Amino acid sequence: MLSIELDQRTWSSGEMNKEVLRVASASGFWGDTPLSTKQLLASNSHIDYIIYDYLAEVTMALLAKARMSKPESGFVPDFNQVVIRAHAQQIKERGIKLVANAGGMNPVACAEEIRRSLKEIGVDLKVACVYGDEVTHGQLGDFATDKFWSANAYLGAREISVALEEGADIVITGRVVDSALCLAPLVHELGWSWEDFDKLSAGSLAGHLIECGTQCTGGNFTDWDQVPGRDNVGFPIAEINRKGEITIEKPEGTGGLVSFGTVSEQLVYEIGDPKNYLLPDVICDWSQASVKEVGENRVKVVGARGKAPLTSYKVAAIGQEGYYLKTLFMLAGMQAGRKASVTAESILARVEKELQSRKEEGLDDTSVEILGSEATYGAQSRGAQSREVMVKIAATSKNKAALELLAHEVAPAATSLAPGLCALVGGRPKVQPRLKFYAQFISKERLKPIVEMADKKIEVEPLLFEAQAGLKEDDEAYFNLPEVSETEEMVTVPLWQLAWGRSGDKGNNVNIGVVARNSKYIDFIKKGLSHERVSEYMQHIFDHPKASILCAWELPGIHAVNFLFKESLGGGGSTSLRMDGQGKALAQQLLEIDIEVPKSFLDEIKSLGRE
Repeated sequence: MLSIELDQRTWSSGEMNKEVLRVASASGFWGDTPLSTKQLLASNSHIDYIIYDYLAEVTMALLAKARMSKPESGFVPDFNQVVIRAHAQQIKERGIKLVANAGGMNPVACAEEIRRSLKEIGVDLKVACVYGDEVTHGQLGDFATDKFWSANAYLGAREISVALEEGADIVITGRVVDSALCLAPLVHELGWSWEDFDKLSAGSLAGHLIECGTQCTGGNFTDWDQVPGRDNVGFPIAEINRKGEITIEKPEGTGGLVSFGTVSEQLVYEIGDPKNYLLPDVICDWSQASVKEVGENRVKVVGARGKAPLTSYKVAAIGQEGYYLKTLFMLAGMQAGRKASVTAESILARVEKELQSRKEEGLDDTSVEILGSEATYGAQSRGAQSREVMVKIAATSKNKAALELLAHEVAPAATSLAPGLCALVGGRPKVQPRLKFYAQFISKERLKPIVEMADKKIEVEPLLFEAQAGLKEDDEAYFNLPEVSETEEMVTVPLWQLAWGRSGDKGNNVNIGVVARNSKYIDFIKKGLSHERVSEYMQHIFDHPKASILCAWELPGIHAVNFLFKESLGGGGSTSLRMDGQGKALAQQLLEIDIEVPKSFLDEIKSLGRE
């Protein structure tokens, strides 16, 4: 095995043979449309690389489960099936290179399957894989559960760039940070140094903007009704020059929208502290990054800054903690919401009484949500009069038999409880293992990532810089409330008339970014979103409301604020019993909060069509 010692701080892979690189994204998650590659290849747009992001914490849990029952599995089969087998010849002809984290829990097996497919269809493309992200139980030390399934470190871009330096046309990885899929080609092709942290931050920002596919081209946009051609939203293309300047666009002739709003929404997505976004290759500061429309469906992004990374990797471990069950049924008619609540409570009470009579361990945690009554809105709900609702009951227990009893007691409610139960979705619910994520850090020196291509294996030694000090999370971080002039009459408008918003999860925390539609709105927005007011308005999402933690930071470059609600998703991901366990809809709730603004703003708001 070869070992690459990267002692020279100015080392970079590739030659400085390009001034500009164009990277497209064709997948934002496992399950994204299989038509994306076809769309990109059918366009006249020049593309150097296409990246595919398949992995989320929930996905890793599914792949870990698959590998336990079938050791040769554990990777995402879609990449081979809908990309390689369908488009390899055209990709070869166009000279496009591919980088995908489709390897999941088993990148070696994934790469081998792709090589077999290429041989069968007669296309000569060199395939490399990056592995070594898996962490053993022993390396983690104390772990909260003995039912340990897997643990993976979030690797960065350096190993991918080594694979490209070795001549790979396709690079398959296991667990890496999403933005690394884009950063690696930039370092390799543009000749960037691993010590030029501003450029590494800019490259990571480019990756962050396009990694979720159409989320930056009009998908999930607050102003969804202003996005044309939603049946064929264009996948994003990032053009990055050697200076680190980014331009985001989409293929001509496709639907969607690339604008200040769509790109800024994606910039604030799931980043936490915008001055300290931690990645394996760089600590990013995107607080001063600016976004500017430079043409139709073309947006330029500049101003990213960076500093030396931590000497450790983040690790996401998966363990089993008992079992869970989730069931969904419809109930309709007068007083539907009230009947639904009584029905759910009665089912759970019946089960608990029977378990007590058997002297068996009962249910550990339960969750009832009456969908259609706006249950997810907490105190902000206005759905009490709904005449048709969906009832969700979820429960956990260490006793599998307790949940199996609950599974049998749902259907009988149709004849023994309130009238109107008319549809049990999916039939009798099945008891499943409950998976929980644990995040921690491990020294980079304890892992040895491997790049494998053909018969060659390269062990990539870590490039370490002095540890960054003062980067502990500040649970009291919050922007300063501004003084605003109230020389004219003030009126109240909902936040969505003044701003766009986007939300997403990081473990058991939810990030909600709010971007002002006009820079003159931001001080009024900040004043209206005080810590006390936001905490009270969103109190219903916190796991422990009396000990809720809310942080917030400014992004002056795009006149935005970013909120982080800690312990707010019921465990998050596959652990949460909530319908919105990843917090994807929570920005929509915050955007309904009322904000005071000068009355003179109303004419401008009306002209924007945001009434």
